[in-house]
Amino acid sequence: MAGQNWDDHDRSGRYVCRDFGANYLESCEPNAILFTNGDNDTFPLWYAQEVEGIRTDVRVCNTSYLQTDWYADQMKKQAYESEPLPISWTHDEYVQGTRDFAYIFPMTDKPIDLNTALEFVRSDDPKYKKIPGFSQPLDYIPSETLIYPIDSVALAQGGLLKNMDVPVPAKEMTINLKGKDALGKQELLVLNMLQTNDWKRPMYYAITVSPDQFVKLDPYFQQTGMAYQIVPMQTQNTVKAINSEKMFDNVMNKFKWGGVDKPGIYLDENVMRMCKSYRMVVFGKLATTLIYEKKNDKALQVLDKCMEVLPPENVPLDYSGLTIGESYYLLGEKEKGHNVLKAIGDNSLRNLNWYFRLTPKQFASAASDVNSDLYTLQEVIKITKDKDPELTKLYQEEFDNFRMALSSLQPKE
Repeated sequence: MAGQNWDDHDRSGRYVCRDFGANYLESCEPNAILFTNGDNDTFPLWYAQEVEGIRTDVRVCNTSYLQTDWYADQMKKQAYESEPLPISWTHDEYVQGTRDFAYIFPMTDKPIDLNTALEFVRSDDPKYKKIPGFSQPLDYIPSETLIYPIDSVALAQGGLLKNMDVPVPAKEMTINLKGKDALGKQELLVLNMLQTNDWKRPMYYAITVSPDQFVKLDPYFQQTGMAYQIVPMQTQNTVKAINSEKMFDNVMNKFKWGGVDKPGIYLDENVMRMCKSYRMVVFGKLATTLIYEKKNDKALQVLDKCMEVLPPENVPLDYSGLTIGESYYLLGEKEKGHNVLKAIGDNSLRNLNWYFRLTPKQFASAASDVNSDLYTLQEVIKITKDKDPELTKLYQEEFDNFRMALSSLQPKE
């Protein structure tokens, strides 16, 4: 078994863990604070800093650990070139068992100032711990809407604006907590850092952090690569959700790719998933934004870079490449778009042909994969309908046949 499987599991020449970890760090401006949450967006970054000495000016703060008092204590100390994090709460105010979470219990329908809300939670005064209907004292925030005023002088003095794509800074940030029952200790400390930092240091979230950990700050995120920077302007659902110039520089000049482009490199399912995420969330989103901004030359460079560093022979083209193919078409690169979309369509057809040869029990267990490939094939048809009708024709009949076959397998009412 060792002899037969060695070449299929040989990890030599693969440095994805180190390079992808460094890419998070390279997404940040100097002296940044970078919030992470899981294993894959934390440990590789620590390795890059501790062993390789990469971007030791960036402070990585894992919010899962920030729920503990000992980790918050660590974050308040100097680490390499990174100054202590701007946590103003004392150890006694976040020690285990103290302010582990604060309920969202609106006592008013009006917004309140962020500082007022945090001081309300921070206070030990018993009158701030009484919630109607509860006999025991509880930490809580008395409004669902918090307002963080943006100090224009502090913003200018901090010097962060020159590296943000923010034409006109807002006067305040609105943090809408509707839908949240409570804020955990880590979320309270993040808000405390936001307020205490006052635009002195750039603050980021790794793009792999779960949205439920964003403390509702995501309307003010601006993607710079593998991180979202908190900026003084609402960017959600706007072209400003991506700092295209900064992200272009990071992707084209700073990011490394861990040998993924080497012929025959072994990519396990975790690395493969990360590579496909890069294809969609980094290359695809950046190219789309550049095309919208009419920076077509740069968009084409990004697409070609994607195909170079994440070659289809190592990272097969599937749903993750839909935006890449469509973007090529939008740039007038019909042959490149055709090749990408045909590879995606052929991949889905191969999968579907295999699924429909399974036993009923096996087929049922693959239902989500069947739907995923049908959806992918349908998207290929939509994209190519006006841009590449011959390719559309190639897949339309196959898609209709598979959809009918799937319908015939559905239980009759």
